[in-house]
Formats: sequence, structure tokens, C-alpha cells
Amino acid sequence: MEFNEKWSKHDNDIMRNMIKEGKTTNDIIDYFGIEKLRNHPNKFKYGGVLPYEQYINEVIIHPERVFYSINQRPSLLNKDKYDYLLSFYTKGISYVIILFYSIIEGIESHIISFTTKEQFDEYSDYIDNINGEQTTDDTLKLIDIFEKTTNYNDIYKLMKNISYVLFNFLEKNEEEITLSILEGNDKRRINLYRNIIEDSFVNLKEYEIITNDKKLFYYKKEY
Repeated sequence: MEFNEKWSKHDNDIMRNMIKEGKTTNDIIDYFGIEKLRNHPNKFKYGGVLPYEQYINEVIIHPERVFYSINQRPSLLNKDKYDYLLSFYTKGISYVIILFYSIIEGIESHIISFTTKEQFDEYSDYIDNINGEQTTDDTLKLIDIFEKTTNYNDIYKLMKNISYVLFNFLEKNEEEITLSILEGNDKRRINLYRNIIEDSFVNLKEYEIITNDKKLFYYKKEY
């Protein structure tokens, strides 16, 4: 094995010992962080640990408490509905989860999007320049803004923080909110969101429709 400046023999010895001790994939990701593991010479495949592109679909996400703030603003689609902005700070970076009200194919929901505060400001500028009602094309454009490559410090920690914020917000919010995910260009991000919802909520059932050649996943409570 050829080591590098971001994955040393010492790192490798620690990982080998963790595997021998029966540590799980989650334990290893928690210890090293996914960004460091992406520099593993064998692409993080050895020892039964999955590469980054696959692990999102396999890892179980346990919510991790984080302080967050809530802001709301009237939706462009319906002045009686609101978009919700859930902001939190971790690893030196500010992030925003936005749940924006949408009605697609007759289905009312709040579409989940997530980005850095910096990219959210670009989103806000776009919103301010929309003339009239927000269209599906506008929604897709906003998702494209959010899907710009971001140098996340530790995506696994972020997944756990997002899980906590979504669950905590929906549990405390008086309004009955239907979460949804609108497919964009980054398929990995869609799988990440779906995984978060599946692990965060035990009573939500996923449904799927096609709109403008894009999949919309939405979630209804099962009683």
C-alpha cells in the first residue's frame, strides 16, 4: 500500500486495529471523518468499509444535537404559506436548511434543500429577482444553486446534524408539514436526503411522482 500526506501508516494502523476490534463503518467514519477517508490509498474499500459514493446509501444516521435558529418568510406561491429557514453552525461553517413551500402536480409540500450560508445568500438574490410566482423552473434553478460543490469538513457529522434539526423542527412545529425532495443533478445528494428522512422518522412513508422528467419524493405520516 502506498501512503500519502493525508493517509499515513499511523492512520492505517489505527484503522486496522479498529476493524480487528469489530468497530462498525459508522465508528470508523466518526473517528476519521469522511473527507480523510476519501484519501485512503485503496479508496476506503478495504476491511468492509464502503467508498464515499456508496456509503451514503448504507450508513445509518443517528441525530446529533446542534443549536439552530428558525426564521420564516411568506412563500412566493401562497402568501398564507411560509418557507422555513433552519440555520446552524458546525466545524467553523454556517449552514442553512430551507423548507420551501411548493405545490407540484397538485401536491402541497415543503421541499428540503441544504447549503452553506454563502450559497444561501446567492439563493436569496435569485429569489429577490423573481418576477411573479415561483415556477418549477425557478425551483430547479434554486436546487442547482444549492448543489454547487461544497468543501464539507465532515459530511457524516452534517448528516447527523441535519437529521436532528429536521426531526426537532417537525416535532415542535404546530403546522402539519409534508416534507419532499425534488430530484436535481446530484443523485448522491438526493440519496443523502432520503436516507436522513428514513432514519430520522419511523412513521413517514415515501411516495414518488414524476414532474418535468424529475422525480419528486414526498412523505406522508402513517398512523
